[in-house]
Amino acid sequence: MSLVMLYTMSMNTATGSIQNETDFYESTKRQLEEATRKAEALRSQVAEVEKQIEMFKAAIQVYEGYVETRLNSKRMVQSDRETPLQEPSTSAEKPKLSDAIQIVMRTRPSHDWNAAEIQDELTHRDWMAAGAKPMATLRAALFRLSKNDVIDNVDRGRYRLAGQLPPTEPTVEHGATYIETSDTPEGGNAYRLAM
Repeated sequence: MSLVMLYTMSMNTATGSIQNETDFYESTKRQLEEATRKAEALRSQVAEVEKQIEMFKAAIQVYEGYVETRLNSKRMVQSDRETPLQEPSTSAEKPKLSDAIQIVMRTRPSHDWNAAEIQDELTHRDWMAAGAKPMATLRAALFRLSKNDVIDNVDRGRYRLAGQLPPTEPTVEHGATYIETSDTPEGGNAYRLAM
């Protein structure tokens, strides 16, 4: 072999080696850059999820405060219900309109009353508010009692004492023999047809 051939072979080997090292370096550098981009994208996603977690925590705190307020309100209303309203002992005494409405509604607690029925009962007992617009006064009192959870607005213009179930009779509908009722955690009632 000639010296030129040996030199050429050694140069080719050395150049190939350098080329391989350069390729390896460039490849590794690209992989590092790609991994860095992925890590940055993941950090961004983690930050976004952490923001959502904080929003959910705040929403839960607001909801828990709302539930506590509602429970306290219902406890106050319940204690008010436990103190029985008394009908006046003499005809000269008239109860406040809100008390008079509750006394009338307690004569049929599960009945769905409309304003005209309540007005008739109040007029019959001579408890109806005097004034230019007695029905407007009655409706305003019904609205306040409903807003304070003393009575429930069960349908447009129909009211029932809070916590009272509607009168139900066993029905046979789609194989059901009776209706089961139960309280929900929110303080309402759930109805289910049972076999």
